[in-house]
Amino acid sequence: MLNRFAGAGLAIAAASIGLVTNASAAYQVTSRTSEVRKISEDNLNPPAIPNQLLGSTNTLDPFSVPRPFTSKFYQSSSLSATGATYVSTTDAQGSRQGPAGSGYSGYYTTSSFQFTFTLTSAANFTLVGSLQRIWSGSVLLKLDSLTAGSIYNRSVAATNNLDVNFAPTLVNWSGLLPAGDYRISIMDRGERASPGVPGQGTESSFTFVIPAPTTAAPMLALGVFVARRRRRSDQH
Repeated sequence: MLNRFAGAGLAIAAASIGLVTNASAAYQVTSRTSEVRKISEDNLNPPAIPNQLLGSTNTLDPFSVPRPFTSKFYQSSSLSATGATYVSTTDAQGSRQGPAGSGYSGYYTTSSFQFTFTLTSAANFTLVGSLQRIWSGSVLLKLDSLTAGSIYNRSVAATNNLDVNFAPTLVNWSGLLPAGDYRISIMDRGERASPGVPGQGTESSFTFVIPAPTTAAPMLALGVFVARRRRRSDQH
C-alpha cells in the first residue's frame, strides 16, 4: 500500500512539473537568422568574390564564425529557453594611398543576428549590452513589437565617442513585455574608411533574459505533501 501511495505522489509531482513546463512555454522562439559576410572592393583589380558569405544559419543551434588569427569571433550567438546571447567583432582594411583615381581598395566584414519570439502572457525581461563603434564602424540594436497596434519598440545605435577613448554605448533595458510577438535584431558593420585612413570595425555584445518560472519548487512540494498525507492516513 505504501508503494501505491508513493507512486501516486510521484505522479502528482510529475504532473506538477508538466505544468511548469507549460508555464515556461509562455516564451517561445519562432525564428532565427545569423549571417557573417566579407565585402571586398577593388576598383583596379575586382576581387574574385566581392561579397563572400563566411557563415550563416536559420536553426536554433549555437552559431559561431571565428575571426582568423585572433581569439575573437566575427559572431558567436546562442538561444535558450530563457533568452539569448550575442558577441561580435568586425573589421575592415583599406588602401592608405591608392593610385590616382583608383578609389577604395580593401574589405570590411558584417555580422547580423535576429530572432523572433512569442509571449503568450506578459513577462519581465532584461537586455544588457555594449556596442562599440571604432572610427567608421556601425552598430544598431533593436527590439520591435510585431503585434498589430503595439507601440513597444526600442533601438540604439553605437556612437563614436572620440573624446572618451572610443567608449562603448551601454544598453540596459528592462521592463514588462505584454503578450505578443517580438523581434530582436543587431547589425554590426565594419565600414571602409576614407583614403589614407585605415578601416576599423566594431565590438559588441548583449544578453537578453526572460526569467524562468519560479513555481516549480512550490508545486513539487505540494505533490510530496499530498503523498505523505495519504501514507499517514493509510497507516492509521
